[in-house]
Amino acid sequence: MNYESIKQLLCKSFCREIGFQEYKDGAIISLPIYDRDGDAYSIYLNETSGGWSLSDGASTIMRLSYENDIDALLKGSRFELLSSYVKEAGATYDDGELLMEVAADHLMTGLFDFTKLMSRISDLALLKHHRVNSNFKEQLKEALHSILPKHLIHENYIVPNLENAQDYAIDYKIDADIPLFIFAANNKESVRLSIITIQYLEKYNVEFNSMVILEDKDKIPSQDVSRLMYAANDIIPDFHQIEAIKKKIKHRLSA
Repeated sequence: MNYESIKQLLCKSFCREIGFQEYKDGAIISLPIYDRDGDAYSIYLNETSGGWSLSDGASTIMRLSYENDIDALLKGSRFELLSSYVKEAGATYDDGELLMEVAADHLMTGLFDFTKLMSRISDLALLKHHRVNSNFKEQLKEALHSILPKHLIHENYIVPNLENAQDYAIDYKIDADIPLFIFAANNKESVRLSIITIQYLEKYNVEFNSMVILEDKDKIPSQDVSRLMYAANDIIPDFHQIEAIKKKIKHRLSA
């Protein structure tokens, strides 16, 4: 196998797939990476004194607006999640527009990182109605009902008299002297939303204990697990560990 030939073939093929269009202030670049609607992500490229400026021309949010109420979608925990994505990418968000500054010799890396950011924000729409896989959440509900009387369990609980409470819903509230808030998480996004919600509740001095039940800890990035350990009172690494869930719930209810 001639690896050099393969490398050249890949480079030529990739270059053919890159969209390029000049406009008065720079160029519009699109890599062969596509949004759910089938269109490639477009990046507005401008040269600066120190390198390159990248912008999505507010196209990411505009696409979300086609099927979503943006004011309702991008607020509360989901807007905080968007902000965390932007910060991780080293970008900024300005009134619907994504922006990133890239060093002169890191243009290709910057284009990939920026496209990844656009894709992650586009996927926020998938969190609009279901924070976790419905099958996982239903299985967890069955597990909780096997541990506690049903009248003690409140699904999709909204904390009363809390500012923007509907944007920080709790998967399950368990009645107790100090309420136990249980969060179901089966991916890194739902883990981060759980952390954001816990921190928001703490900010407004809501009295509660928190438990985050993971579908499978090994599927969650280690840095997110580390953040979760600082935020939550209890973590269950695998929701099949019914006895562990039961023990920790009983401990919190009796405290």
